[in-house]
This record gives sequence, structure tokens and C-alpha cells, in this order.
Amino acid sequence: MVHVNQQPGTRAAKVRFVLLCILAANLAVVVAKLVIGLNTNSLAVISDAMHSSVDSMNNILALVVISFAAADPTRSIPTGTRNSKPWVPWP
Repeated sequence: MVHVNQQPGTRAAKVRFVLLCILAANLAVVVAKLVIGLNTNSLAVISDAMHSSVDSMNNILALVVISFAAADPTRSIPTGTRNSKPWVPWP
């Protein structure tokens, strides 16, 4: 089921598309660095591939967050989550 706010043309759908494109590019960079690092036995290039994989994990986290942020209004949250105020656990 697609949320109303994630249908094509909405801001959330555009952000999701950009994040997916960046994720694909990051994964391509990781694969290229791994292949080059393994072929040349370069520990520096392999470690940089691992570092680049963290960027991919950040993109995955952003995709999860945008799915929660674009959720439709519910009975308990009538304005939807796009208008939510941040919760601060300290005074």
C-alpha cells in the first residue's frame, strides 16, 4: 500500500527518488573500489570501499526515515507526521 504522501509528484516521492539514485551511485562506487582494491591488493582502497559503504547505509537509513516522515494522518496524529514537533528528552 502506497501512502498518499508517497505517490508520484509529491515531495516525499521526489526525495525518495533522489535517495534511491544516490544509493545506486554509492553502491556502484563501493563495488568499483572493492574490485580495484582486491585486484591490486591495496588495503587502503579496500578500507575506503568500507568507508563508502557507510554512505550507502546512511542512504538506507534516510529512506526508512522518509517513509515514517511521509506517513498519512491518523486518528492519533491528525496533522500527519510531516507537522510533528521534535521530542527533546532533556529540559
